[in-house]
Parts: sequence; structure tokens; C-alpha cells
Amino acid sequence: MDQGFKIKLRADRESLFELFLALGFGTGRHHWQYSRWEAEVTRFLSDPHFQGTPFTSYDVNAVILLLYPSYGRTERKEAHPDVFRGLGPNPAVRKKKEALYHGIFKNNNNDSREKFYTDPLIKKLYRFLLPYMTFEVCFGKKGPKPEVKKSYSLVTRHLLEHFNLPVPRWWSEMFPAA
Repeated sequence: MDQGFKIKLRADRESLFELFLALGFGTGRHHWQYSRWEAEVTRFLSDPHFQGTPFTSYDVNAVILLLYPSYGRTERKEAHPDVFRGLGPNPAVRKKKEALYHGIFKNNNNDSREKFYTDPLIKKLYRFLLPYMTFEVCFGKKGPKPEVKKSYSLVTRHLLEHFNLPVPRWWSEMFPAA
């Protein structure tokens, strides 16, 4: 199931990025400093597309980490100090939030998935991502590897039954809950 969730998690992040671009944000992003990311993500989360869903300044920094993972911690560097500070009131909370929004893509296990898919921010964003979660976003042009299809069916069941989160119709048709 870990392999199936690895693809699904990356598709979630890519779908958020596709939504960001579809709403007209992101032009020149490769040259943005933190303050520009903060301003653009704040505007993005204020877009009418989100139908008045309330987002906090902590959410803004979490979305920055999801959209621009380079601001997160790596083996060679610490997380960007402004993003890290923006994740919460104290260092212990910040470290947990960074692991949640950045580390899950490297450390995908039952515990991290539980925290990620039950997180209030992810719950708020998730339904807006579904239209952008296309086959190509998930699998590229090659499609899913046949040896992992059973894992995707388990992902379907886990998302629907355990997390109460929908999957795109094409996904549930291709990978019915096992």
C-alpha cells in the first residue's frame, strides 16, 4: 500500500500545483523570495474558487511547503527560516508541521498518512484538488505499473472508508476498492 500512496500523495501535491496555476498564480515563481510566495499563496487561498473557506497564516506557510518543497528541510539544509517560523507558535509544533507537509513525501507510512489525510488544512483543500487530479497528473503518459494496481485499489478503499475522502471517478473505476 505504501507504493500506491506514494503516487497518490505526489498526485495530491501536483493537483494543488495545477490548481495554483489554473487560477492564474505562479508566473515567475522560480525567482520568488519568501515574501512573494507568502503574498501569492495568501491571494491564492483568498480566491473565490475556495468559496470563502477560512485559511490561517499557518495554512499559508503549509501551502508554501506543499507548492515549493525546496523551502523544506533536506539532509544538507534546514527548512527556510520564515516558512519554518510561520508553521506554528513553538519549535516542536513547527517541526511536526514541517514533517506533515513536507516529510510525508519522503516518509510515507501509516502514521504519517493518518496525520496528513486527517489534517484540517488537507481536509479543507482536498475537495478542490479533485478536478485537477487527472490520470496524467497521477501517472504521466505511461500509466500505472501493473504490479502496483492492487496497491491502488487498497488506497481507494482506505481513502473512502478510513479517511472519508473521495477519489476521482476515473480512479475508482480503474482501481475499485479492494
